[in-house]
Amino acid sequence: MKPARPPGERAATKWNAIRGSRNDRAGLAPDISTPSGEDGGAAIVCRRRGAGEPIFYADWGVPDTPTGRFDLIVLHVFLVMHRLKEDVAGRPLAQALCDAVVEDMDRNLREMGVGDLSVGKKVKRLMEGFYGRLGAYEEALQTGDEMLISVLKRNLYAATVPADPQVDAVLRYVRRAAEALDGDR
Repeated sequence: MKPARPPGERAATKWNAIRGSRNDRAGLAPDISTPSGEDGGAAIVCRRRGAGEPIFYADWGVPDTPTGRFDLIVLHVFLVMHRLKEDVAGRPLAQALCDAVVEDMDRNLREMGVGDLSVGKKVKRLMEGFYGRLGAYEEALQTGDEMLISVLKRNLYAATVPADPQVDAVLRYVRRAAEALDGDR
């Protein structure tokens, strides 16, 4: 019999399982069409390249900018966090996910050429926006479609005016993803 692993190690193992292998992360945009999250629950919305998939930009009108990509990452992280918040066993994984987001923001800012002295301040500002968006999405998901559309327009489409069918497509995507993750309990 194997000895039990400490909680932090279990969370890291779960995080690695959700995010998939490097080869798996190059996959297509998540397909949320399967009922009850049969194809992995959190894995269907937590693919690293999800925010880089062309459907979000070309078809659904999300601005293909660093800000637009950040907002898509936040939306996908929210969907996973929404699922994890109800599960006591998911809390270490939720913390690991938040830590990964902070590390990713830091690394991306450095890759974009932001100076070492200002990276910390910029990460702090990004994370304030991150947590604000998480709260707004949580409230909107519980309230209804009208509020969720308003939050999507304010955050995801902040610099653009999307067509109604584009916003409706993202709304349906978010609803299906949340339902699939809830079915994965």
